[in-house]
Amino acid sequence: MKFKNLVALCVAITATGVSAQDRVTLQTNRGNIDINLPYGLDAPLATKNFYELCKRGYYDKTQFFRLTTQGLYVVQGGDPTATGTGGESIYGKGFGYEKTNGQYTKGAVATANAGPDTNGSQFFIIYRDSLPLPPMYTVFGQVTSGMDIIEEVAVAGDDGGSGEGDGSPVMRFIII
Repeated sequence: MKFKNLVALCVAITATGVSAQDRVTLQTNRGNIDINLPYGLDAPLATKNFYELCKRGYYDKTQFFRLTTQGLYVVQGGDPTATGTGGESIYGKGFGYEKTNGQYTKGAVATANAGPDTNGSQFFIIYRDSLPLPPMYTVFGQVTSGMDIIEEVAVAGDDGGSGEGDGSPVMRFIII
């Protein structure tokens, strides 16, 4: 993954993991998305996983493969197969939910999973305040710049491949 201003401030490896990783910039075919990672103390596994996968280029050439447009307003990525069933964590296996003070509101970045202890490489970004989600998706980041890009993709809509209001984005959206 090409990074602009990849900053790792206050990095401290402790018994609980990484205490803080400041931010990453995802370069996409639509423009840059800046994400702060403020929950390193509360969500060391999720924060370190996302940061390290970005740093290693794991997300290079992957697409945001899912867009939901009714009730739940997210764009989902992080799966190299773009099927919603692929991807792995840096830990070699799935990991569990970590409670943070992060809220499921516009701009939140959270783990996507298939149930308990299945967090891997997939993540979603909430582009509009949504219906309440159960506390099983660890919020580990916050978009600080680039929400206009995500909103543009959302306005273009989804293909309905997984039902009304749920499918692949009509507008191609990839991490370069």
